Amino acid sequence: MIYFNLSAQPDKNAITSNADGGYEFSCISPDENETIISALRTADQAPANQRGIVLAFITEAIVYKPRYVISQIIIEYGKYSEYPLDRLAKAIAFSRKGAVFRKDAISDFEEYFNCPDIDNMPTRNGRKIYSDAHIFVTLADLYEKEYQFEKALDTWKKAAAAGWDPGICVSNIAGILSKIDISKAVAYLEEEIAKDSAPAYLNKTLEDYKAKAAKGYVFKARARKADERDKQIQAQIKQLSYRYLKK
Repeated sequence: MIYFNLSAQPDKNAITSNADGGYEFSCISPDENETIISALRTADQAPANQRGIVLAFITEAIVYKPRYVISQIIIEYGKYSEYPLDRLAKAIAFSRKGAVFRKDAISDFEEYFNCPDIDNMPTRNGRKIYSDAHIFVTLADLYEKEYQFEKALDTWKKAAAAGWDPGICVSNIAGILSKIDISKAVAYLEEEIAKDSAPAYLNKTLEDYKAKAAKGYVFKARARKADERDKQIQAQIKQLSYRYLKK
């Protein structure tokens, strides 16, 4: 089992940014270290099977370099855990890391949903810290960005069934359909708008899609690969994360 190292220390004379204005990931300043340790300390108070997901939730409110480092801590922590919620926390952390890591995030989300016994999600003020609908929305967005459109459509429908805002679900389903076939998006929106409950802003979306259809719109996918600087940064972030974990 792996644990949080609550005694990790900052680097002396650490800098927070480098010459090009980006974050300096080779070291941790006292303020950055305190932010990370504070989050770890709070998560460490949760039951063992909830520490990863609590840390993921805490990190929603954390910005700048500590957010990157904590996300990597969650990923490394989850690698050594068999708790389903740690798998989910790892998926959420991967989803924050950008295009190169989307497939990793999707894999962890799918493995989480395939777990035979999923632990109860911790709550705050009587509500789950991550609702089922929120998880479906995050996964649907990943599917769409990876051009897995059929899975994205199915997951948005699950989000709608789980209680996500109906108008937002319709709008996003239409957006995915427009990438498959713009005429399907038009037909879908016309059907949804005919329902009394459809929000008025969908009318503008429909008009936009009709205009695109008239121009023969066809979606074109774009690929992205990590460059050498990205790889270097990720290696530095991983190295920093190790100091906050112990066996």
